[in-house]
This record gives sequence, structure tokens and C-alpha cells, in this order.
Amino acid sequence: MEFLDNIARKSGDAALLKVEVAKTLAAAEIGRTSGLFRVPGILDFNEATGVLDCERIRGLKTFVEFVIEQKRGHAELAERIGRSLARIHAALRLEDALRAPLPRVWMGDEHENVFLHGDFTANNVCIDPADMSIVIVDWSAAPFVGRVATFGPASFDVAWFVRHMLMGATTARTLTWPGRKLCDRFIEGYVGESGSTLDPETWQRMNDALDPFARKVITSQGEGQTLFAKICRSISQRFQYRVWTRYAPPEEMLRPSDQHD
Repeated sequence: MEFLDNIARKSGDAALLKVEVAKTLAAAEIGRTSGLFRVPGILDFNEATGVLDCERIRGLKTFVEFVIEQKRGHAELAERIGRSLARIHAALRLEDALRAPLPRVWMGDEHENVFLHGDFTANNVCIDPADMSIVIVDWSAAPFVGRVATFGPASFDVAWFVRHMLMGATTARTLTWPGRKLCDRFIEGYVGESGSTLDPETWQRMNDALDPFARKVITSQGEGQTLFAKICRSISQRFQYRVWTRYAPPEEMLRPSDQHD
């Protein structure tokens, strides 16, 4: 990403950027009608050169940064983020030509599938401190799932956000990170808005598929740091990984086993 005055410019594969444009425009309309979130506007897309210009919203904080820097408002925002994601899953529609399923390991029953954000992390969910609004950015799928996916179980986006929140603390905040509380509120917001509890079997499948990525995070960070800093980061990430593997959504947010669809 390159920043030019009031433009956030992304260059790359034109086919992938075309999908991102379609998702961004559709999501922006959902944000406007729901009043739950905003999406940076599309300023220009040159399909021939593979250059996408989006609105640059100055002063944004990622949700992780906001939690680190601010002392209040995290829980209410986490719940509103969950509601925003539920509204996206309910309303996001793309043309059939842009329907690209997640890799098979993630897929389950057909009724679980929706159009996805695809990289719904606490770095792509931002907060505008000026008005405490939620701004959701980067509508291309995560590299871990190949960037092309647009369609799959709704629980993918939910589990992806939870993993990132629980393993997103800085080393200094490892022991005081309110990740579990915020994930509970996020899921409560999601379930409350969607009107549907999470299927525990699908939830477990998502996390099993996420495990290789979560393990890789432990060993892939720390480039350019001192040996001491790398060791501290590794210990911190291993602790956070353990927190993630032991996390379960609030019981009342899970569907009883005899009520699976």
C-alpha cells in the first residue's frame, strides 16, 4: 500500500483488485444503510495497469492499536464490530462470476456459506477516534487462503478475527491483554445481530484449519529485532497461542448439539 496525500494506492493483480473493488463497493452500501461501519471510498481503478486508488482516512487506529492506547470503550466497540460482521454476512452479494469458495479444508455444509470479508482481523477493522466510528478496510482475502476466496462458512470470518485478537497483543501487554473479554463481546454482537448461534462443530473445524497458521505466527515474527527481543516475543506468542487454543465462545452463543441444522 502506498499513500499519496489523500489517496491510498494499491497495485497488483488486476483480477484480484477487481474482486476487491466489487466487495468494497457492496460493503460500503451495507455500511451506509446500517449505520454500523464505514468503508473507504473507491476513487479510481485502472484495470489495465492494476492500480486501485481508495480514499485515505487520516487518523485511523487499528482496533489492536486502539485497545492498546485507549482505556475505555473497547467492549462496546467489540460488540459493534460483531454486529457489523453479521450485517455484512447477511447482506453482501456478488455476481456469480466472483463466487470463489475457500479451500476445501474450510468448507462444510452448503447452508453455512456466505460472501466473506476474507481477512477480517483487528488490523483491518479500524477505529476513527474523531467520532468512534468503525472503518473496515482491505476487502481482499487473506494470503493464507490464497487471496482469491470470496465465499465460505460465516464462521471463517468470526474465527479469523478471534484468532487475531487473542494473539495480537504486544509483548508488553501479554499478561494484561483483554482479548478473551473482547472476543466474548464480539461474538455476542455477532450472534445478537445475526439471530443465529454458532455451530460448535463448525467452530472447531475453523480453528483446526487455523492452527497451522497460528503456529507459524510464533516463529515468523521478530525480523530485525535483537536476540533478546526475539526470545521475549516468542515466549509472548506461545502464551497467546495457548490462550487461543483454550478459548471457547460463551456457552449461550453456541448451538446445542441437538439443534444442529
